Amino acid sequence: MKNKIFKKFSGYAEIIFSIILVLTILFVSGCVQDNTRDNTHETQKILTPEPTEKITRTKIENISNELDSLRSKGWDEIASQLGRSKTTTILWYNLKKTYDVDTKMVFGNPNKLDTVVAIPVSSGGNSTIPKVKIKGYDFYLIHPVSLDFISEFKYGYMFDDPSSNYLEYNSFRLTTNDVEFLNKWRSETGVDLKYKDVTTKLTFQMN
Repeated sequence: MKNKIFKKFSGYAEIIFSIILVLTILFVSGCVQDNTRDNTHETQKILTPEPTEKITRTKIENISNELDSLRSKGWDEIASQLGRSKTTTILWYNLKKTYDVDTKMVFGNPNKLDTVVAIPVSSGGNSTIPKVKIKGYDFYLIHPVSLDFISEFKYGYMFDDPSSNYLEYNSFRLTTNDVEFLNKWRSETGVDLKYKDVTTKLTFQMN
């Protein structure tokens, strides 16, 4: 009788043990899968970079990069070959057409041919780049030879373009030799420099 009871109890024990074993295996398997999922998720997070915020640059900041590039390509060759007045014309036109900004020419004082290129802050956008106030408005002034933004300038008159000044505008015109030189410079440097000759003298305008 005792042997029958023991055998019956042993049978139940084996069944209970088997159930516990199966449950344990299922539980451990579930934990492993969860850990695998977590690890996979973490790996994906590492491999997939967080989207970065797009930085919006103002026109004047893009122009600043352009000036650095022109300087590194040998802009001083143009200034040395053509002089300050014609170099002002080239820079004025290139920035105007490349970046669609309002570019003006400012005469120096007392030497009127010490010209600089001026871009109104209202056109170029606000920046920490130095500004000069002229006639109550803020401008970015660019030295046409060094391509630096300048914070001080003894200015005289301001004009919309090189052909609208009252001086002998031939000082700002490009000759055939000038154009040949510029074409050669563009070919050697690969710079997409935009320029044109000043062919018409416009009515005098003073701002």
